[in-house]
Amino acid sequence: MQNTETKEFTLNETIKGLAEAIWENKDSSDLIDAYDIEDLDDLESTLTSEVGDEIKYCSFEKFKDYKAELVDSGGAEGDGAEMFCVFKVTRLSDNEENFIAFFGRYSSWDSSYYDDYHLVEPEEYVAIKWNKKWQLLLP
Repeated sequence: MQNTETKEFTLNETIKGLAEAIWENKDSSDLIDAYDIEDLDDLESTLTSEVGDEIKYCSFEKFKDYKAELVDSGGAEGDGAEMFCVFKVTRLSDNEENFIAFFGRYSSWDSSYYDDYHLVEPEEYVAIKWNKKWQLLLP
């Protein structure tokens, strides 16, 4: 009989998976160059402290145990404005996935950075936009 239980996909494992994906693609990752990261443990540590906004420009083509992709990013570009980026991290052994968001502040005079992160989940919703209804006014 086969074991069909899925191992919980934790925050720590999600960070490990994202770090691995960045490390596997280090030749094309601005994050590695920006921080002079020496090994995978150093990269994991960087992701859990303050990381520059170069992370949202990481591209991924090679993977080992985890696959990662940037699925969303945004925020205003005024000094002190909030910014975020969201990665989907997939564990390749069972295709379980988690989403991790990094939150930070934009700086127009210094480096912008992310200094907070959380597991997040997508929620689809319908947005309603109200347009002005034009009507002819008769005397």
